[in-house]
Amino acid sequence: MKRLQVLTFGNELAAGSRRPLVLWMTGFLVFAWLPSAMAQQEENRPLALEPIAAPGGEPVPDSPHWVAPDLPRNPKRLAVAGPQEDDPQLSDPEPPRNSQRRIATALQADDAQLSDPEPPRNPRRPPVARRYEADVEPPADGPYAEEDDGACEECPPYPNRCCEPACCWQPLANRLEARGEWLLWWGKGNSVPALVTSGPSTQTQTQAGILGAPGTVVLFGDSDLNDAARSGARLTVDCWLTCDHSLGLEAQCFGLGDNTASFQANSNNFPVLARPFFNTQTGAADSGLIGYPGVQTGNVSVSATTVFQGAEALLRQTWFRACDAHLDFLAGYRYLRLSDDLSIDEFETFINPQGPAPVNSTLALSDRFSTLNEFQGADLGLASDWHYERWNLGFLLKVGLGNTSSRVTISGSTVFTQPTLAAATSSGGFLAQASNSGQYQRNQFTMVPELGINLGFDLTPRLRLVGGYSLIYWSAVARTGDQIDLNLAPPQFPPPLTPPANHFPEFRFATTDYWAQGLNVGLDLRF
Repeated sequence: MKRLQVLTFGNELAAGSRRPLVLWMTGFLVFAWLPSAMAQQEENRPLALEPIAAPGGEPVPDSPHWVAPDLPRNPKRLAVAGPQEDDPQLSDPEPPRNSQRRIATALQADDAQLSDPEPPRNPRRPPVARRYEADVEPPADGPYAEEDDGACEECPPYPNRCCEPACCWQPLANRLEARGEWLLWWGKGNSVPALVTSGPSTQTQTQAGILGAPGTVVLFGDSDLNDAARSGARLTVDCWLTCDHSLGLEAQCFGLGDNTASFQANSNNFPVLARPFFNTQTGAADSGLIGYPGVQTGNVSVSATTVFQGAEALLRQTWFRACDAHLDFLAGYRYLRLSDDLSIDEFETFINPQGPAPVNSTLALSDRFSTLNEFQGADLGLASDWHYERWNLGFLLKVGLGNTSSRVTISGSTVFTQPTLAAATSSGGFLAQASNSGQYQRNQFTMVPELGINLGFDLTPRLRLVGGYSLIYWSAVARTGDQIDLNLAPPQFPPPLTPPANHFPEFRFATTDYWAQGLNVGLDLRF
């Protein structure tokens, strides 16, 4: 019977029956897979993560390194890593690689289990923290001391916002500011009398070019010179001695481009050319001819230049500080310089045989007037700043108190040349003669107030676009136009025909005020 069963089983196998073979293979796979599945289920249990302990024993909740409790590890599948190389404080071995992936997934899925929720941020000043990296040792205490965790709060992008004034202790960090500005300013003009006149050819020789005579026109003078807008530049550098910008030093210099007014005329364009004056001998208006039809020809040129510059060094101390606003007191030294130069040159050629000089004789006259004003004194003032988001509004009010040294220089020359004789040179010209030529100086106490308004916009946390208005007033200066005296005595024209009978033209040290105002546009860079 057994043999029959075996033969039957063998016949079935020989006949290709697959049922016993499938059952046998299914049983084998079940017994081979079951232990591995149980081990896999053990590994997939939820992991209770534990923070790494610091060397002192305290856990570090914010550390990015986390480990799981001891788990059975399969040496064939899991490679045990050595101590963390990037953090020498950690000595525990790295968990299995597949466990690291599951840990990372768990951290992303439930971050609240691993660390405290992030505090709400101030949208106007996002808190930024960084580890101390300076090469110098921070002080142990004081406003610049490090925090207990070895990190300190970084100076915010906009340090003048409503925030606690705290900075890391680093040399020159957030302590230097530089501002470069382009200036478009106007200054008070140099008032000069009428210097060159003309008239119609119908005027008689004795009436040609005389002020007040019919047909006489003023070609140059009797107006304010160099009062047009001119460009300039201003540079300001601030160095803060404290981290919260409560005490600092400021240096500033500015200059306006040379403003020059020039004039030229000749007998071809104006047959009648003259220089007006008041004759002290006759007591009436008169003129000196440069060109007149049939008598003489000539040309005249006038040039007037004005230069304005200044510099200052200040100590800046915060008096009042509030949210988004502060008021600073300024005290220091100020220097201003204002100079004027006026030159008048004329050249005459005599063509009339019955004229005052032989035919083809020439006469060259030159007058020079120059003034230099220098202010040196104390500078006191207040500066305020108000901030709203990226906008900044600043006001400046200062006054300089000190001495103004004014120097006036007058000189002239005359060169008379005859065809058969050598040129004769004499000191003195037309308006600058022996009676008023020389150098004169005066010192006087003056005041120099200044007003400034600036509007700024922060393009970046360290770069600000600024634009505004400035006004400087100088109470007493000497200008060249005020030093000209039109009272002349013809016998004293060089070379003098008779000994001087009076002292005309005379010198009168005249002073006036001066102001400069205009717009400024520039960039402010905070290092």
